[in-house]
Amino acid sequence: MNTDFGVNLPQFSIKEDVLLFYVKGNNIFTMTGVILCGGQSTRMNQDKGLLMNGRFTWAENLALLLQPLCDKLVISVNPGQHAYQAQLAGYTLITDDTSLDIYGPLHGLFSVHQHFPGEDLFLLACDMQQMKAEVLETLAANYRANPAFEAWVFLQSDGSPEPLAAIYSAKALGTVLVKHRQSALPRHSMKYLLGQLKVFSMTISEEWDGYFANFNTVNEAGLSS
Repeated sequence: MNTDFGVNLPQFSIKEDVLLFYVKGNNIFTMTGVILCGGQSTRMNQDKGLLMNGRFTWAENLALLLQPLCDKLVISVNPGQHAYQAQLAGYTLITDDTSLDIYGPLHGLFSVHQHFPGEDLFLLACDMQQMKAEVLETLAANYRANPAFEAWVFLQSDGSPEPLAAIYSAKALGTVLVKHRQSALPRHSMKYLLGQLKVFSMTISEEWDGYFANFNTVNEAGLSS
């Protein structure tokens, strides 16, 4: 794995309400952003994606960060999250495909891939409420500068990858999904998925470490129970 921040990154800027198209090699391509909200939120005891942080829900806050980097953006939900249709009516919702015998975040990722099989996916978990635009911009820049890989991730201080703020190529997801359908995918964890792929990785600096915090309980999130 490559563990630096890349070299000769192309110049780019983020402008409000402007969707960016990227150049990968000699081809123009698009990337879909995915806000992952389909978890059960069992420890939070309320739907994390619909919690409020300032004027917006958790899902909306991260969508506002991610959308400028992507051609389109979707919200990944499970079949029981009916409230999203009303509260996030302006967003495209992709419901987990119940025909997929799989569980966890991989269920949401594969379900979105089936809707957009030709597009790379920029995945971001809805509970990373400390995330900053500069972090996502850095990952997107390295994605553009290093197109030969199949996934682009950050590494935690212990060397483990962070799979829920990462980019996955359409081709790689298609290959792994075929393995699943052939009962050749023995584990359904995101880290196991990354172990099957050619990964470009970059270490998380001390300054950025807190941006990757995920909140699973009301105490962690500073909410009243």
